[in-house]
Amino acid sequence: MKEIKKELEYIKDKYADPRRTEISEETFKKLDILDLIPREEVVITLTQGGYAKRTPLRSYRQQNRGGVGKTGVTYYEEDLPLSVSICNSHDTLLVFTDIGRAYTLHAYQIHEGGARAKGKPLRTIIKIKDDEKIVAMIPVKSFVEDERDVLLITRNGIAKKTPIAEFAHAYARGILAQKLKDGDYVVAAIPVMDSDQIVIAKSNGRAARIRVSDIRRMGRQAQGVRGVKIDDNSYVVSVERIIPGNKFLTITEKGYGKRLKVSTIRLIKRGGKGVIVQKLTKSTGNLVKMASVGKKDEIILLSQQGNIIRLKVDSIRTMGRNTKGVRLMRLKEDDRIVDVAVIDRSSHETLDIFE
Repeated sequence: MKEIKKELEYIKDKYADPRRTEISEETFKKLDILDLIPREEVVITLTQGGYAKRTPLRSYRQQNRGGVGKTGVTYYEEDLPLSVSICNSHDTLLVFTDIGRAYTLHAYQIHEGGARAKGKPLRTIIKIKDDEKIVAMIPVKSFVEDERDVLLITRNGIAKKTPIAEFAHAYARGILAQKLKDGDYVVAAIPVMDSDQIVIAKSNGRAARIRVSDIRRMGRQAQGVRGVKIDDNSYVVSVERIIPGNKFLTITEKGYGKRLKVSTIRLIKRGGKGVIVQKLTKSTGNLVKMASVGKKDEIILLSQQGNIIRLKVDSIRTMGRNTKGVRLMRLKEDDRIVDVAVIDRSSHETLDIFE
């Protein structure tokens, strides 16, 4: 014991230093799961089929300005991208479906996957029905501080504007976002401010440019007001916010398209028929979509028979409203364009999200 004491005193003299820890009587709060999740910028990719993945932003290689990356995106041959968002892992994702319901989940809950991974079905996280289709996903940092509204538009032209804060308690089980009439369904949901202007496009080649402030705010249980007049068996195909510097792209069933200056679409009151933005003929078919595009963006076209083509936006001519455009994709007689996706490179033009 004397020898042990001697050795311990030697170690004490050689290595001892003042206590570095502090003994505190403070009571610490209970840890939340978010406290264990690292804060990092992530890329959230959602497909038309409801597949989602989360990829750390740092995992994507950087390119010099003007880089286009690889031309092949294999998994989109089966399932088109619906949206790509860059947000924080602690952000909340607000998901809207075609039957007028809203769901929320945290970004970190989405399965992490590499740049080429397809992702996992969102149905494993939020309780959506098998026949329920996701139409939009909006990242939200704080429901309390976010002053934006969510604008929903239906196939029959009914528009509704609701504060984002009203969807704070949607959770995985979902809540009502818009009351719909029989046979109608939501085709799009976008975040807007009162100072914004939007363009609502219809299948008959007409589009209405209106002020967001013309649509009054309503609660979740409301049905909405007429955003655009539907006639001649037409229906709403898309709604887009006007972005300064961007043009509009029109795409028809038979693969025709063109770019269009925003200034050529005159501003009208809500509820009107709109103006012609696409000349339709038997060779063009109906309007499929109207999208806001930047000159560095790309588009992906998918046909009913599963054919796909990826094009640079700047390869498509800018033309007047009453023109049919140019052929973007050559289709067989019984084939048609069923969907269009825009790869937005304007915000992160040096990042190849789709490599």
